[in-house]
Amino acid sequence: MPSLPTSPFSVSSYPGAAAWELSSETFHQFASFIYQECGISLQSKKRIMLQSRLQKRVRALCLSDYDQYFEYLKRHLPIELPLFISAITTNTTRFFRENHHFDYLVNRVLPEYQHQHRPLRIWSAGCSTGEEPYTLAMVLTDFYKERSGRFSILATDVDQQVLKTARRAVYLNESLQDVPKPFRDKYVMRGIDRFAGSSRMIPGLRNRVTFLAVNFMDPEYPIDEPVDIIFCRNVLIYFDNDTKRRIIRRFKNYLRTGGSLFIGHSETLHGISDCFQMEEPTVYRKGC
Repeated sequence: MPSLPTSPFSVSSYPGAAAWELSSETFHQFASFIYQECGISLQSKKRIMLQSRLQKRVRALCLSDYDQYFEYLKRHLPIELPLFISAITTNTTRFFRENHHFDYLVNRVLPEYQHQHRPLRIWSAGCSTGEEPYTLAMVLTDFYKERSGRFSILATDVDQQVLKTARRAVYLNESLQDVPKPFRDKYVMRGIDRFAGSSRMIPGLRNRVTFLAVNFMDPEYPIDEPVDIIFCRNVLIYFDNDTKRRIIRRFKNYLRTGGSLFIGHSETLHGISDCFQMEEPTVYRKGC
């Protein structure tokens, strides 16, 4: 990777607190850029939030204000864009989040695929730091332990920084409190000595998951064949309705007919797509 360009500003010219204000005009420049690059819709009420999230990048580059950072971002886009995306995206997740989805998966969805002759393919779209795909890997490994069947999990996110964490599969022990003890005993390795306080998913589980960077705004996704199940939970809330429709059309194209789509508890496909039938709130089946 090429080295980061040197900032023209020295530490001695480091700005004071008065410079750390994102003007409405500059906010709208960033908001337009974010919408174009990532599809994320930022309303004016998010100005202070964006200001706070970008401040670390402005400081790290020793720039004097947000206007200079916007110009820097445009000039050095290939290098700075991944760091910019990491700064602005929200990565709230946890193991077994919205646990009823995994109960539904085991009791209602997986039995339909139990006797098929090809591997079950699952896509965790917007996987953040990996808790969701590793939860899926635990649940599916447990389901198939006494049954015939194979599976693979594709996990994607726009933020390349969180994907590094996901690939390492190392988590603080307190973040594993929602993982059932039998699963922790089978699928998690506890750290010792200087690694005490952390745990790592076992190799057999890590090998079940492939992590890729995917921007929903890309013209094509790197998915070579249709998937059976998509988990895209608490992601659509960051997009406006037009962008949601585009994303769901893409999902429809990559999901097998009859496949299942799981979305977040505050999300709906009502008014977004007619090709998905609701099985229960936040669980849909592709019908066309």
